[in-house]
Amino acid sequence: MTQQTMGSSASNQPLVSAVMATYKKDELTFLRNAIASVLAQTYGTIELVIVVDGELTEETRTYLSSLTDDRVTVVYLETNVGPAGARNVGIRRARGDYIAIMDADDVCAPDRIERQLQYLTETRSDVVGSSCLEIDGADKVVGTKTAPRTCEAIKRSSPFFNPITNPTVFAKADVLKQHPYPEHLRLGEDYRLWIQLLRAGYTIRNHEANLLYFRCGEEFFRKRRGLGWAVSDLRNKLSAIRLVRWYMRPVALVFAFITFFLRLLPAKTSRWVYMARRRLVAAN
Repeated sequence: MTQQTMGSSASNQPLVSAVMATYKKDELTFLRNAIASVLAQTYGTIELVIVVDGELTEETRTYLSSLTDDRVTVVYLETNVGPAGARNVGIRRARGDYIAIMDADDVCAPDRIERQLQYLTETRSDVVGSSCLEIDGADKVVGTKTAPRTCEAIKRSSPFFNPITNPTVFAKADVLKQHPYPEHLRLGEDYRLWIQLLRAGYTIRNHEANLLYFRCGEEFFRKRRGLGWAVSDLRNKLSAIRLVRWYMRPVALVFAFITFFLRLLPAKTSRWVYMARRRLVAAN
């Protein structure tokens, strides 16, 4: 593993480390926009740790090498280790008191970090996510992804769907350093982590504001089907059943197996299930 370090600015504000993993299949235009949205935050004291997960296209490598902002650190991994492993490298490398997770194809709202830090501090939470606006490949807003707000609501939701949108996560650094993403999973690793943290007694909340533009095109739905996703999702839902009251557990168990079979169906069905879940959360 090699790394290219460009430093970080000093301030009396606590340092926030944004951690982003990228690999060769990420579109360069999306990556540029994701990086720009982090560096343009209203919060002043940040660093951005970009972890390159294995090989890159020459165009993307040239772009990353051209970054001159001294808040940026690029870490190059020689082989592809998967999203959990790449994020964990970035988390270990992060120097901040807090860590904001970011994906290479999404866009942060300008005040995302400022508002999440304030919210985490005021609510004495360990991890906070947020609701988000969904965008397509042309950056057009196509929907709203509303998240359950309180820790209790998140627990109740966990056996039925992943209640935390991964690239909205903002957390105390020691929480993610002590509880890394499970690297044996290449699918659903973030869902598993939130379940583990909830079962360990950590406080997780979601900010009500839309603090991220979440990329939700056809590729999003295509990747979230098939046997691998179905098995991972089933295991996560079964692991989360203990988070709900006893009388809800049979319902959660049946739902887990229904969604297992739905994930084996075509991507069109995955989109339908996702949209139905979004409407259900918004209604509650």
